[in-house]
Order: sequence, then C-alpha cells, then structure tokens
Amino acid sequence: MLPKVTISPLIILRITPPYIIKNCVNKILADILGYFGQVEHIDFKLIGAIYTTKRMYLNKVIGKSKIPLLDFKEIPISAEWKSLIHAKIIMTELT
Repeated sequence: MLPKVTISPLIILRITPPYIIKNCVNKILADILGYFGQVEHIDFKLIGAIYTTKRMYLNKVIGKSKIPLLDFKEIPISAEWKSLIHAKIIMTELT
C-alpha cells in the first residue's frame, strides 16, 4: 500500500493537467482576432499522454454575428513523453 504522502501528489498530477490545458487552449482561441472559440472539456490519461478534447468550436465573428466555422465533438491527441521532455513536435497522420 502506498503512503498518503505518495498518493496525494499522484492525485494532483492526475486532476490538474486537464484544467491547465483547457485554460491554455481557450486563451489561444480567444486571442484569435475575428474569431471566437472554446473547448468545453479535456480528458487526460497520464500513461501514454493521451488527451481528448470534447466539444471544441470556432466561430467567425462579423459585427455582432457569429458564423460557425469549426465544430468538433471529440478530438483525440496523443503525445510522446520523450518528445515533450526534449521539446520536439512530431506530427503523425490519423488513420
């Protein structure tokens, strides 16, 4: 059995990333001039560094009107820890 001192950081490490990532993505989407977008939820799996964004949309803003541009129900994203640590971006094709 793991001691409480070990379990608490693991729980924090599991709970915190989705909120941090969601806030960062929403800030990036908010900073795009002429557009309004948002991600409603992000799931995160620590093992494998797999993220899934739920309900992401981007609208073109013209005056007071918002014209739908993109609307995704779910986007799976995976990262490789080794590449993240070494700050490398690797794109793979979805099949």
